[in-house]
Amino acid sequence: MRIGTLSTAVALLWACGESGSSPGPGDAAADVARTPDASTNDALGFADAGHADVGGGSPDGSVTPPDLGPEHFAALDDPETPCFEMGAADNPLASPVHEVCLAPFALARTEVTNAEFAVCVRAGACDPPHYDDGTCYTYAGGSWDLRRAGEGVRAADHPVVCVEWAQAAAYAAFVEARLPSEAEWEFAARGGGGDAIYPWGDTYPDCALTVMSERGAPCEATLTARPCSRPAGNTPQGACDLAGNVWEWVQDAWQPDYVDAPRDGTARETGEPTVRVVRGGGWPMSNADYFRARYRDDEPASFRYDFLGFRIARDE
Repeated sequence: MRIGTLSTAVALLWACGESGSSPGPGDAAADVARTPDASTNDALGFADAGHADVGGGSPDGSVTPPDLGPEHFAALDDPETPCFEMGAADNPLASPVHEVCLAPFALARTEVTNAEFAVCVRAGACDPPHYDDGTCYTYAGGSWDLRRAGEGVRAADHPVVCVEWAQAAAYAAFVEARLPSEAEWEFAARGGGGDAIYPWGDTYPDCALTVMSERGAPCEATLTARPCSRPAGNTPQGACDLAGNVWEWVQDAWQPDYVDAPRDGTARETGEPTVRVVRGGGWPMSNADYFRARYRDDEPASFRYDFLGFRIARDE
């Protein structure tokens, strides 16, 4: 995937573990995004990490990570069978198909938002998103270029974008979590390793199911959308936006196939560490292939786009 070729994030999804109650999906009627004004970067703490009022504070004025308590977890249907056949025989980049047996883990129900990321910036543990320094590939006027990011993608309750892989990893460490492995991500996107083509099933993608582009135009005027704005596109377990809205960084270094891929679901760090795997498709895409749960792509770890964000995972 290249330019020109083209929650809460603490609501977590059990991949295998104890049962729990699933938080309800977002209200589709509330999908009209809050578009920030020119002061939004300051209000979120990106321009000045010392004064944002976005939560995460303690009485002494320090900034603490959000709580990842058990009330934020939901259960997969069959947590006792964490093995699945990963990959796609009809895609050389996702071959060979191979069995993967996962250790217990939890995956975020939603992508990390601007407001959540701002807590990490306030704490000094994360560098701000590259919204204003002209180093993020941004869409405007029908073209892509390195420019200041648009106001729509900066909404507090939209996924954070314009972050490189290291920034995503830094946030995950701040909340005592990590980026998911590629295998964990696919297992969740397939509803616990099932056979559906897309996270919601086999129905062809459209703007009712995912945040994408149709007929040459983005579904949303703001480009990105509030997490869980398309509940019909959730996995059966309630994970949101595993197809569409924004592409997602995962932990793995890029390899052009699954030859010698780990069978225990851990991330593959051999290969090209300066190039990382991305998953899920994003709002600029109209080709349905990008939204397939088995589809994988790569990006240089230092690149920033206004359609690339992340979600977190942790061991259980």
